[in-house]
Amino acid sequence: VRLYTVSYILHMMVQYLFSTLVSCLLMGAVVVQGFLVTTPSSSIIVPSSSSIIRRPAATPPKTTVVCWAELGELSSPNMPSFDPVFIENARKQLLWETKTTSSDPSSWESGQLWSQTRETLVDLWILPRDMSNGADGRYAAAATESELKILAKAPQLLRLDPAQIIASAKALLKAKLPPALMRSEPELLSYPAAYLESSLESLMEVNSKGDVIRACRDTPHLLVAVVEERVAAELPDAQ
Repeated sequence: VRLYTVSYILHMMVQYLFSTLVSCLLMGAVVVQGFLVTTPSSSIIVPSSSSIIRRPAATPPKTTVVCWAELGELSSPNMPSFDPVFIENARKQLLWETKTTSSDPSSWESGQLWSQTRETLVDLWILPRDMSNGADGRYAAAATESELKILAKAPQLLRLDPAQIIASAKALLKAKLPPALMRSEPELLSYPAAYLESSLESLMEVNSKGDVIRACRDTPHLLVAVVEERVAAELPDAQ
């Protein structure tokens, strides 16, 4: 009886181990097969003769808690005071501007043109609306900092024709690009709308519109690089 009992126990243990081993092997095969599945590329093709040929779409950012001012959800009704460095940098000529392009410094150095531009940019939610209602001075300070960040990246916005800047902003919005892109890459607003539109069209010739919009939104400076390349190709003598 004891011998039979021991034999039976050993038999059950071997059977259990064998079934466990088979299960592990099957699970491993499924995992390996999952890794071998080929997924389609999320990159977009950038038509260009330069080294920029293919740019992978950026990985979607992780959800994080960020400062409202960083997103630009607040704006101060009052124009900020400008650092003299902004004025000096604003004088620098842009790539698309010709040697004969000039503007009278007295017409913009005190913020005369920017005051007109910023009013419409607020209406378009590129410079965000004032939601503080005077409740807390920190809101105004945060809004001012956000606006100054935009001007630090694109100081020429201080002197460019407000109508031109607004036309560029509306062209980007019409293409379904978000206002947040113009806050993070305000250099785009310093280019005439025609360059922005033709650059987007060139991308959409070889990519779907949805892919282009996602890539421009998620890949830092992708659209800026394409626009600069297009300007350089059309105006080889531009400074």
